[in-house]
Amino acid sequence: MPSKQLAKNTYQKFLDDIAGIYDRALKDVHVAVEAILKAAYWKIGERVVEVEQDGHIRAQYGAHLLEQISSDMAKTNRKGFSARNLRNMRQVYTAFPIRQLTAELTWTHFVALSVIKDKEERQAYLKKAAGKKWTVEELKDVLLRDQVKTIPSGNGPVGRLPASPAGGPAVPAQAEVIRLAFKRGIINACRVVEPRACDAKNDRKVRLDYGFGVKRSFRLPSPASVKPDDVVVLTESPEGLVEIKKITAKDPRGDPVLYTYAARVVKVIDGDTLKVEVKVGETDIGKKLRLRRINTPEIDTPEGKKAKDFVVKALKDCPWIVIKTYSTDIYDRYLADIFYLEGCDDPGRIALEGKLLNQDLLDAGLADLWRTPDLLDLAMLN
Repeated sequence: MPSKQLAKNTYQKFLDDIAGIYDRALKDVHVAVEAILKAAYWKIGERVVEVEQDGHIRAQYGAHLLEQISSDMAKTNRKGFSARNLRNMRQVYTAFPIRQLTAELTWTHFVALSVIKDKEERQAYLKKAAGKKWTVEELKDVLLRDQVKTIPSGNGPVGRLPASPAGGPAVPAQAEVIRLAFKRGIINACRVVEPRACDAKNDRKVRLDYGFGVKRSFRLPSPASVKPDDVVVLTESPEGLVEIKKITAKDPRGDPVLYTYAARVVKVIDGDTLKVEVKVGETDIGKKLRLRRINTPEIDTPEGKKAKDFVVKALKDCPWIVIKTYSTDIYDRYLADIFYLEGCDDPGRIALEGKLLNQDLLDAGLADLWRTPDLLDLAMLN
C-alpha cells in the first residue's frame, strides 16, 4: 500500500523506477552470460581441436570422441553438451577468431555462419548479419537464397570413397541421378506498371517493366484491357504501335515466365559464373550471372578448370543464349538458368528448345547440386 507521505502517482513512478532498475539488470546479466558462454563454447572447441590434432587420441577412436565427451558430461548433470553441440563448438572455433564473437550476434548466428566454406564470403555475411540485425531465421533464409557454398555435413573429410566391408579397395558410390526443376520463360515478357488514358482521342499508353530497372511506355491503337501487375508480351510496329497480349500464369505475378532474356556471353569466369550482355527490350545491359542450384569446384583446382573449359566449349558457337534470372546473391550476381543451342541465332527457339547448361554440368559430373547442409538446420543449441 502506498505510504501516506507519497501521492499515488508519485508512488507508482517510484515502483516503476525500481522495476526498471531490476529489468535492466536482468538484461545486462543476459548479455553478459551470452558473451561468457560464447567465449566458453569457443574455448571448448579449441580444446577439442587441440586433442584431435596433437595425437592425444588414436585415429580409429577420433570419430567417437565427441560422443564420449557428451556421455561423460551428461553424468555430471551439465547441459548443452550433445555431440551435435560439441561439433558446433569445434566448427565455430575453426571458423572465427574469438575476438569476432561480437555482442551483436548470438552463438546460434555464429554456428549458422561457420558452415560457409569461403573465408571472405563468411566474413561478408558476418558483417551483413550484424549490420542489418538479422535474426537467425533471416540469416538462414539469406544463405539459402544466395546458394552459399558450405562445408560438408558432419565436418568430416571430403571426397573419400567408402572402404569395402572386407577392408579391400574403396568402393565407388552409385551415381545419383539428379534432375533440376526449372521453368522456360518467355523472352521479354514484362509486367504492366500503369495503363492510362493520354489524350482526348481515347488513345492509350501503357508502361511496362522489363526488369533490370528498365521501364518503357508504349502507345496502343485501342484502349488496353490490362491492369497493373498483368504479365504481357507485345509486338511493336515501325510506327511505334504495339499489339499487346496478356499471359495467364499460375503465379499471379507471372514469375514463371518473367525475367527471361536473350543474352550474349562476354566472359566465362569459372564453371558457374559468367559475364553477359543482356538484351532488355531495346537496351543492352552488362550483368554477372551465377548458375542457379549448382556449385562447380574452385577455379584454382583441376576440377574447376575442367568445369570452366566445359562451359567455354559448350557456349563457343552460341551467338545467343537465353537466361532466366532469379534473385541476386551477396556479390550482386544474378542467379540464373542458362539455355543454349549450338549455332542457333534465334533466341525464341533457344527459349523453347535450348539445353539447360546447369543440368549439363551436373550430368557431366563437373558440378554438385547445391543443398542446404545438415549443420545449418542443426544450428540451434539443445
